Amino acid sequence: NYYAWTNKGDVLYSQGIYEEAIKCYDNSIAINPSYTTAYIQKNSALSAIQSSANSQEKSGVVHTFYRHLY
Repeated sequence: NYYAWTNKGDVLYSQGIYEEAIKCYDNSIAINPSYTTAYIQKNSALSAIQSSANSQEKSGVVHTFYRHLY
């Protein structure tokens, strides 16, 4: 059932397990393509992954910068 897949995705999302959450949202969308909540939640998970990747990238740049100062 599409609603159960979305709920499972929400639980995984809340635990920071974004890739698995996206798979659940995809299952929900496959079952009921008109269920907009699954699209919205999937977008949130994708944004969280992107935000995390950007933070890690910036952290690495800052760390490298300071390492070269000393």
